[in-house]
Amino acid sequence: MTTITEDDLVLGDRETTLHLVRTQETELPAQVELGFTDGEREYRRATVASRRLSGSSRREARADAAVVTRRAEAQRLADAWLQDLWAGRESAAFALSPRRVAIELGDILSVPTQAGPRLHRVTRIDDGSTRRVSTRAVEPSVFAAPGAPPAPTGKRPPPVAGRPAAVVLDFAAAQGEGTVLQWLAVAADPWPGAVAVWRSGDGASFALHRIVGLPAMIGRTLTALPPGPLWRWDPLATAEVELSSGALASIGDEAALAGGNLFAVQGPDGCWEIFSAARAELIGARRYRLSRLLRGLAGSEPQAARSVPSGAMIVRLDEAVTPLADDLADLGRPWRYRIGPASRDYADPSYVEVAATAGADALKPLAPVHVRARRGPEGVTLTWVRRTRKDGDAWEPSDVPLGEDAERYEVDMLQGGAVLRTLASAVPTALYPAAQELADFGAPQAALALRVAQASPVVGRGFEAVVTAPVV
Repeated sequence: MTTITEDDLVLGDRETTLHLVRTQETELPAQVELGFTDGEREYRRATVASRRLSGSSRREARADAAVVTRRAEAQRLADAWLQDLWAGRESAAFALSPRRVAIELGDILSVPTQAGPRLHRVTRIDDGSTRRVSTRAVEPSVFAAPGAPPAPTGKRPPPVAGRPAAVVLDFAAAQGEGTVLQWLAVAADPWPGAVAVWRSGDGASFALHRIVGLPAMIGRTLTALPPGPLWRWDPLATAEVELSSGALASIGDEAALAGGNLFAVQGPDGCWEIFSAARAELIGARRYRLSRLLRGLAGSEPQAARSVPSGAMIVRLDEAVTPLADDLADLGRPWRYRIGPASRDYADPSYVEVAATAGADALKPLAPVHVRARRGPEGVTLTWVRRTRKDGDAWEPSDVPLGEDAERYEVDMLQGGAVLRTLASAVPTALYPAAQELADFGAPQAALALRVAQASPVVGRGFEAVVTAPVV
C-alpha cells in the first residue's frame, strides 16, 4: 500500500486538487447471482444469490462462471462480489508528479479525503506532463471474510431401479463355444449392478437361471433401412439409431470383416438381420449414423432383402448379450422368465416377465452357395458349395469343417413353386438323371428351379438356397 498526501497532488490552474465521485444507490445492484458447477452434487450446474436487505435499488447482476467449487465457497464469492460493488461506489481522480512512476495499475493507495484516508485501487493511469490517476474505493475485509462451513449433505437415497428392457433374440449366429439357441439383451437406467434371470416352466415356481453383469446397448432405428447386397460392402445404405447407453466408434474394414461392430435389427416379421457397421458417426445424444454396412451375416441372408422401417428394435451384439437357452432340452419348450435387479426378489414390481420358446435356427445348417447345373451324357449334374457355422473363416484349409455328425443334402426340383422331385446326396453334388428330367418336364430344360438344403441329424433340413440355375 502507498500513502498519498495532499503534498503529492499536482494542482492545476483551475482544477481542484482531488475529484471524488459517489455513485447513486439506484445504479448499484441490490442482488447478484453467480452460476457455477457444484462439485458436491455430481457436477451439476447450480446458482447462488446474495442480496442487500436495505436500500431502494432494484437492479440485479448475474454472472455464469466456468468454475467447479462447493456451494459454500460459491456463496462466499457472491457475497464478496456484492459487497465489493457497494464498497467501490466511491471513485477518485487526481494528478501526481511524473516522478511517481512506482505507482502501477492495481496498486492500493491511501487517498486523503475529508472523512480521512480511504483505501483505493488504481484503475487507470494517463501519463503526460502529469500522471492522471483514476481509482475506486476498496474494502479488503470484504475478501478476508471466511466462507460458511459446508452444509451437511446427508446420505442421499440410492437410485430407484426401474423395470429393465429385456429383448430375446433368436438367430443363427454362433458366438463363442457351444451352440446357443437363444440370446438375451438387458438394459436398465440406472443399471442396478447385476440383473437376475429367473425361469419357470409352469409360471408358478421360478428358479435362478442366469446373472447378467453388463448392460446391453438396445435402441431403435430412427430411419428406414432399405434392402442391401450380400457378401460385399453396402456403400449406399445408412441407419440412424438411438441407443440406451454406451458409445460406438468407427472401426477398420478388416475389423468389420472379422465380426466387429455387429448389430441385430428386427423387422416387422419378427426376424433378425445381423449386419456389421464399419462407420459409426455421433449425430446427437446417444444417436449414431451407421454406414459402410455388411448385410445378411450369420445366416440372415433372407432378412437383408427386406426393408426395415424406422422405429425397429436394434441390439448391439457384444459381450453384454448373454446366452438364454443353450441346452437341447430347451428346444421347442416354452419358458417364462422374470428379469430384474439381482438384489431383489423375482416377485418385486421392478421385475419384468417375458415368455420365450427356443427355436432350431441356431442348429440349422446354413444354406449352400454357388449352385451350378451342367448337362452330361447321363443327365444334369448339380454342384454346390457347403458352408459352416464355426471355424470357417480361415483361408488355409482346403475345406471348411463339416460341423455335423454326417453330411447329407436334399435338392427339390421345382416348377411353379411345386416340388416335382427330391434328390438326396451325401456329398455336395447330385445327378438329375435325364429320364427323370423327361418324366418331370417332358423335355430337357435350359434352366432348373432348385431348392438346396443341407440336413442336420438333430433338426433335419437347414436353411434353403432357392435358385434358378441355367443348365450349361
